[in-house]
Amino acid sequence: MKTLLSKFGLRKFKLAFALAVLLFVAVCGIKHMENGILLNGPSVNLPNGTTLTLKSVSLGNKHPEPFGKAGAFYYTPNSTLALWTYQTARPDGKWPEDVYLTVADESGVVHLPPGIGNYSCLTTNCMGERMEYNPFAAFPRRAKTLTFYVHTVTNSGWMIVGSFKIPNPARRSFPVWQSEPLPATRTNGGMEFSLTALKVRTNTLPDAATEAMFNIASNGVPATDWQVESLQLSDATDNQLDLWSGDSLCAVASNGLFFATNRWLGLDEPAWKLHVEFSHKTGYGADELASITNVPAILDAYIPDGSLSATLKKATINVRKVTNEFKYDWVDSNAYLEVSVSSAPGLDTAIPDHFRIGLVRVTNEHGQEIETSKPVRGYGNYFGYGLHSYGLKIPKDTKSLNLTFAYQESRFADFTTKPEAVSSIQNQPSN
Repeated sequence: MKTLLSKFGLRKFKLAFALAVLLFVAVCGIKHMENGILLNGPSVNLPNGTTLTLKSVSLGNKHPEPFGKAGAFYYTPNSTLALWTYQTARPDGKWPEDVYLTVADESGVVHLPPGIGNYSCLTTNCMGERMEYNPFAAFPRRAKTLTFYVHTVTNSGWMIVGSFKIPNPARRSFPVWQSEPLPATRTNGGMEFSLTALKVRTNTLPDAATEAMFNIASNGVPATDWQVESLQLSDATDNQLDLWSGDSLCAVASNGLFFATNRWLGLDEPAWKLHVEFSHKTGYGADELASITNVPAILDAYIPDGSLSATLKKATINVRKVTNEFKYDWVDSNAYLEVSVSSAPGLDTAIPDHFRIGLVRVTNEHGQEIETSKPVRGYGNYFGYGLHSYGLKIPKDTKSLNLTFAYQESRFADFTTKPEAVSSIQNQPSN
């Protein structure tokens, strides 16, 4: 040993020994790790006699299910922090209350309303054990540690019943964005889009909300035929929230100038970026409308392209399916319509980014107006290509449908500003 120490030096020996110990610990502890975070982590005892245990944590776009079949994953479009929790069955055999998580940084300030989770029943009737998937698309990524509060819902509101901490797997050096003052205006194709206010209501969960107000004008005159269609919020730490006017978590004023959602990013960030889509909603010209008539009210099987179709600007719209089979959670809809959109034959250019379609009118063979609705999120007016879906409320005696589609041109504007934290908002969206 003395020969070895004299050859390599005491300091180098200590370093080599420490590395060997770390290697041994890492190899022996592999079975306890998932995506770099300890499995079978902290537990919280709930008032109903159950225990909630953190089983795994993953960061990125691919999230493995801890006790699912091999290769079972949840995928997210943006970098997301996902927590899997396990809840034991209630000792009294009653139905377990739903449990929600919120996340906070070291200061204890809760940055987000509850994550939207999906629980998987580990018994046949969901009265027993549960596994729940809790994704957080936005969270305080600069923090060293993250505190998660466990909530249940009571008759008197939200109640914190416990908490646990984990090291932040996303922490690293991030840039710092500079905020611009409001109001801020952008011009696009003769249109003027202004962000006049960005506020975050921080009162009792789950009522916290992001609320943005806009003005839209054309050559200085208010453009009442335009509206806010979608809103993307992001910050310098890679947090991102994508919101649509058809989203059940969003509210858009009848004048299309007020956009609210119960999701928000951290207020400790010096600035947020807003990528806003504005769409043309009324006042269409004859060349901006296309109709497909005599569509059978129920087409449970997909039909070939071209059988029921129309050309609108640079696109071909094909009716693919009308069915009452459940697919999306539309309110007051008993059927849904699916159409595909593709480049019209013979066109050399692709559909531009600002191209959108909207289903603006549906009637039946009696000329009766049929109520339509956008899906909760991500389908409908939002993509130039692909499959578009709409909810329908079809009367029972309806045999056929007449569909009118419109070219709803979109324009985009980007803003960078810090939201104002307030306890309440006076300008609520009108209906």
